Amino acid sequence: MEQNADVKESGSGYFRFIIQKGASQIALRRFSDWDAVGRAAATAAGSNVRKDTEFYDYIANITEKTLFDGMIMVTIILNALFMALETDYDLKYKLFGFFEIADEFFIAIYTMEFLMKVYVNPGVYWKNGYNVFDAIILVISFVPMFADGGDSSAMGTMRIVRAFRSLRVLKTVSFIRGLQALVVALFKTMKSVVYVLGLMFLLMFIFAIIGYYYFGDPNTGDPENWGDLGCALFTLFSLVTVDGWTDLQQNLDDLGMNSSRIFTIVFILIGYFIFFNMFIGVVIMEIQVRPVLPPLLLLLLRVKPPVVQVDPLCPLSSRSIPSAPCRPGRSPLPPVVQVDPLCPLSS
Repeated sequence: MEQNADVKESGSGYFRFIIQKGASQIALRRFSDWDAVGRAAATAAGSNVRKDTEFYDYIANITEKTLFDGMIMVTIILNALFMALETDYDLKYKLFGFFEIADEFFIAIYTMEFLMKVYVNPGVYWKNGYNVFDAIILVISFVPMFADGGDSSAMGTMRIVRAFRSLRVLKTVSFIRGLQALVVALFKTMKSVVYVLGLMFLLMFIFAIIGYYYFGDPNTGDPENWGDLGCALFTLFSLVTVDGWTDLQQNLDDLGMNSSRIFTIVFILIGYFIFFNMFIGVVIMEIQVRPVLPPLLLLLLRVKPPVVQVDPLCPLSSRSIPSAPCRPGRSPLPPVVQVDPLCPLSS
């Protein structure tokens, strides 16, 4: 009887310990290793136990740490700094070998990050669009290392591929939640932005045709800016951004086309003050109306630890609740064992 009382007291104490931790502790902590009771409970519930559990937990614990994300961020910043220094012609050829070794070192760090995250949770990794983008950038980084640069055309292709190394800076989006919110807002505005750009293009097309016939005459007009449809559209783009429009208007005034001022003023009023500002307003409105959730609430919504309700000492107890998916890029939490102190065989 005393032994059963001790078991009941220990079991109820463990249950109170689980309750007191609360949802916030479950969301913010991950137990790196299971005890013997947890392993026995997982086996009794029929769950699959990894053969490389210790190594898996070690890698998962590393990827969970803030220090790991900080190391990747420092690597991205240093990589961007080295790419900026490499644009200096003299410095590039004085330290050509150093830049090559540094680039291979950065690729090795990115590859290590990719392999570790895929190993911990491949399904969640590939469901995250930011991770897929990082993987594409990593593949592009390997192209110059295995491509043959013998002829001039291949060398030109390699220069283009190496230019895409600048995309590595966008990896910072994967680590900064504020940037992710802005990217999501921009993508959500694409439908409205396409409509605005479509209307603006129709407006520019109409005014380009008018400008071609009024100002594009090769003898009395300004063929350099209005000589064909392409030149007229490019000129109107300068007008819609209000960039250098005074010089364009001055050229028409020098040719004696004073009535062109009406054309310029009307297009700027419609194109810039209405459509261009409408484009900016759509983007700003989408960003402002997007709800911003606290980081802790986001964790609570995305992280649901698996709970296994199993008494490893009671063969009649095999109830289990399947685990829910964890947040992108993170490994699942270990099960929380709830011992049944009332089981007659647990003593």
